[in-house]
Amino acid sequence: MDIKSVLWQLKKEVEKRKDIYQNLKNKYKILKQFKTFNDLKNFLHKKDNTDYSLKDNIILTLLSEYQTTQPKNLLSPFIILIFEPALKSIFYLYKKRLPSYPELNSSDLSSLILSFFLEELNQPLPDEKVFSKIIGRVKNKVRKYFYNLLLEEKAKIKYQKEPETEEIDSTPLKEKFINLLNQLENQKIITPTQKHILLASIIYNQPLKQIAKELNLSYEDVRQKKSRGLRKIRSFSASFLFLSMNSS
Repeated sequence: MDIKSVLWQLKKEVEKRKDIYQNLKNKYKILKQFKTFNDLKNFLHKKDNTDYSLKDNIILTLLSEYQTTQPKNLLSPFIILIFEPALKSIFYLYKKRLPSYPELNSSDLSSLILSFFLEELNQPLPDEKVFSKIIGRVKNKVRKYFYNLLLEEKAKIKYQKEPETEEIDSTPLKEKFINLLNQLENQKIITPTQKHILLASIIYNQPLKQIAKELNLSYEDVRQKKSRGLRKIRSFSASFLFLSMNSS
């Protein structure tokens, strides 16, 4: 299901739950001037409407309400539709890249973008330029996601030399290690560059000299980044102590 289908379903849901918007209108004076949710949405989406302060205050009001409402799915369709144009823009930008990532389809991309968006709604809210700052954070998360896919794909193409048939347990062990690297990167314990070096050198047996050439770094810089990454892994998970043997 692509983004258009998802948004269409959300619009149907909002139409069924007009009472939610009416309750919001009764609670917040700033919304009283908009008779329906569509009126509010059209006001926020109009590019020639330059009352940015009012737009910010409206969005902040709705997001603050969202953060304190339980369950959150009561308001999430309304919030998503407020950000509809920007979310669609991100979707269509990255949809063009899907042919390069056969493991992803339009439905995966829609879910990914909306997941990142809903994650951001639970973060501290900016004081101004609310719309653009939240969308900027979502764009960064999507960009980072595709960047990591690209790094992994490059490592597979450039560095994998033989089929993984050397050891019986090599495949599950490698999968666990890749998952660990993703987890450490998401928690900002290692950098994307460190992840690339560890992935290429340990999983795909690529010599550090070739990794240095690929990344346009010195051999010593790559060696140090790998060594630091391994130290962080060892402090995070004792089960990967044996990897220190690979720090060439």
